Amino acid sequence: MKAFLIVPDPSELWLALATNRSPASLLFLDRSLIQHAIESLVSRDVKEIEVIAFVDADRISALVEKGERWGAKIHVTTSRNWSEIRALMVGIANGEAIVVANAERIPDIATVSFDQPGLLFAPNGSTRWAVVAPEAISHVRTLIQGDVPEGWERIEVPASLSASTPAEYLASWNYATGRKMPLMVQTGRDLSAGAIVGRGARIDPTAKIVAPCYIGENTIIGKGCEIGPNAYVNSNCIVEEATQIADSVVLPGSYVGANLDVRQKVVARSSVIDLVRNMVVPVSDDFLFGSTNLANKQGPKGFERVCALVAAVVLSPIGAIGYLAGRFLPLGEREIGYSNPTIDLFCRALPGLLSVAAGKAKFVGAPTLSTRAIQTMQPDVRQALTASPKGIVSETYLLYGPKPTDDDLWASSAFLAAGKTLGSTSQVFKQYLKLALSGRRPNWQS
Repeated sequence: MKAFLIVPDPSELWLALATNRSPASLLFLDRSLIQHAIESLVSRDVKEIEVIAFVDADRISALVEKGERWGAKIHVTTSRNWSEIRALMVGIANGEAIVVANAERIPDIATVSFDQPGLLFAPNGSTRWAVVAPEAISHVRTLIQGDVPEGWERIEVPASLSASTPAEYLASWNYATGRKMPLMVQTGRDLSAGAIVGRGARIDPTAKIVAPCYIGENTIIGKGCEIGPNAYVNSNCIVEEATQIADSVVLPGSYVGANLDVRQKVVARSSVIDLVRNMVVPVSDDFLFGSTNLANKQGPKGFERVCALVAAVVLSPIGAIGYLAGRFLPLGEREIGYSNPTIDLFCRALPGLLSVAAGKAKFVGAPTLSTRAIQTMQPDVRQALTASPKGIVSETYLLYGPKPTDDDLWASSAFLAAGKTLGSTSQVFKQYLKLALSGRRPNWQS
């Protein structure tokens, strides 16, 4: 049997959340919706699948991997021309019936036979999946869009999951966590009936988990949180202390701040879909909602890397001469805490500049952080990092606020960096150079 999986244009609400991101690529339990759809088809002896991607073709291609993991032949085609799509279907069908499916939906086909043409119907309506005879391929566009041609046989199925709209996405989670889809492969362990926890998830002992709910891989749930009922927190998320989540979905890599009450929402990092008002609500305060993936903010920009390389080339001769002079010329007895500015330049500043030029550090000199490193921080430090207006969190920032003295800046090294631009870190860097090149000793007692 051969099948066509159509990845249609997203609904307006999904488009408002993420341009050209197909709901078929959203995670559902431990993998994407389209991967679940493929597993269902393969379980019914479908060996060849042609994926027609209207949008998000690169992401879809990466998810299906040519079908090798499922032992099927899968090819992804990018097209929006229905005449071309129908011609492709006629050629591949070669006079036989084919399965045509909407990739945003997964009907329960465990008991369905693909021997007879017909349209699959669930209790909540058309699944937009059909077994199509060769002579009926001209109706495919109508089927995918949800219209029902006259005279078609109805094939009843027990249920159908859907991500066509955010509200349907949430409702599908409610059904799937009951493990009611026989062909849907699920991992994770059950804390209780309907409460599923993925690998590597960490839940504070004081948190309350109410089924049905799902907590994805490597997600952190803080102390005093209440997750559920009908709360689905995907992989690599952080939920800070005393936050309540119910009747909501938190998409992968999202940060949810402390002391929040999240209900009837779909959280997608710094944007939130309000399911009651049916609209996207942008969130400007990263202390409330944000992303756990700061790699795109942490790495130095091209301008910073060029500046670092130029500075390293210019200062290298000075640093080398000063280093040699400091090591081999008698400079008299040195006090504890004495700092030779030229040795500092050669041993600290130049290696730091080379690290910035190589893209491994920011100008504050701290290494960039992985998502895992951020997840394992203490909650107060993690919140300060997420909310920092300049993308820098230092010991002095935590102790003294945004206006430390020169001695505070000297004595405290910046240990976290998620800086956004050169301008956001230039003040700290200038203060360091000013003190280092002056040869001034810091006042360790203040």
